[in-house]
Amino acid sequence: MNELVAWLRAVRDAEVHFEGHASAEGPDYHNHNVAVARSGLVELFLFRAGADLTNNRTSHTAVGEDGAEANPDWRYVEITLHGTPLSKQQEMTPNANLPSEVGGA
Repeated sequence: MNELVAWLRAVRDAEVHFEGHASAEGPDYHNHNVAVARSGLVELFLFRAGADLTNNRTSHTAVGEDGAEANPDWRYVEITLHGTPLSKQQEMTPNANLPSEVGGA
């Protein structure tokens, strides 16, 4: 997660999608709500760890227990990255075609 936080600090215009999942234990409505909360908590964790979520977009879906078994392995959040993020730091080099950017001019 630390690598993702560092990457989100270094880029802008990335699209981060959180997909919350739940196991098949308990009622459907509860599992859906748990999946929604789970994906939101992962986003909150990234934010509190210092990820730049202001200059990057986030979205959420909740799968709930669809296709899941009554097994803790189904309790997770899948994070996918979309779009074409841009680096926040661009190296500026002099343009030899512009006299004002060549030394001494």
